Amino acid sequence: MPTPLTTFEIRRSKDGTISGTLPAGALPYGQPLMISAVDPDTAVNTFVIADGKCDGFLTRASAVGSGLTTDEHFFGIYRDDTIETPFEAGHAGSIDDAQYVTEIEAEGASYLKLSSTGLLSGSTAADTEISFDVGLFYVAQTGDVVQYKVRAQMTPKVAGQVRIRFYKTRSYTK
Repeated sequence: MPTPLTTFEIRRSKDGTISGTLPAGALPYGQPLMISAVDPDTAVNTFVIADGKCDGFLTRASAVGSGLTTDEHFFGIYRDDTIETPFEAGHAGSIDDAQYVTEIEAEGASYLKLSSTGLLSGSTAADTEISFDVGLFYVAQTGDVVQYKVRAQMTPKVAGQVRIRFYKTRSYTK
């Protein structure tokens, strides 16, 4: 099996994104987020770290500050118009709508809860119910919204890490 290119991959998805205001602070691509509020006047969503449920996955990383400066983009080493700069933390961004993301692979402590209650490990069984705890995939607990299940353990990009493929299931409260 070939080595994965990244530690987070949306394996299968239909088109569907949601825009809104991102949380403050740098976040990795694929960070699970949820909508905490919708402005009644502007209909702008406010995203927070997914906890108990997930509305979507960050479509690209976010960084404190505005990403590449004009000089870096046009005169520095970055001259390719296809560069995707990070979203600016605390400002507008987008997520892939979780209802359309049917399979995901996630690896390591940036995405998986690897200690404490609900931990995922290299021995987590197929079809284990999955929810989200402070932005991490974890084994669903009573009262959580189950949105994914474990499909399989995968070969990690980084040796010694845990990498799991998840599949979408109908959402229900455990």
